[in-house]
Amino acid sequence: MRRLLTVLPCLLFATACSSYEGEIYPQVAKTREVRMEQTMPAGYRSIGVASGQASCCETSTFSEPDCSPEHRALRRVRRAAARAGGEALVDVWCHSEVSRDEWYDDEDGWTYEVSVFTDCQAEVARAWSHDANRD
Repeated sequence: MRRLLTVLPCLLFATACSSYEGEIYPQVAKTREVRMEQTMPAGYRSIGVASGQASCCETSTFSEPDCSPEHRALRRVRRAAARAGGEALVDVWCHSEVSRDEWYDDEDGWTYEVSVFTDCQAEVARAWSHDANRD
């Protein structure tokens, strides 16, 4: 039940599934231009932390369905970072919770259901050069 209450807002309101905590600057990169780095690039600094969540639930009568919401969660992290003025994500971390159910239906045979909830988080980085002339 607790997970359902967390997932439900994400299903209804996509923007509610991302958050940002830190300093806000003018946007310099579009969502798709925000890149992922393993370490802080030279000439960049941390401006905050962005997180994003996504979920999916699929049912199949043939085999176990493929359910992978990680790319949606990362897109939400990138969107939050871009809106805050970030250009790169550093030390990206994702965690998924998976639940699987299967049951037998007389008409269809075995039915499989997979539910996945993914939470991703990353440090948001911005180049110092963008703020050199800023008062």
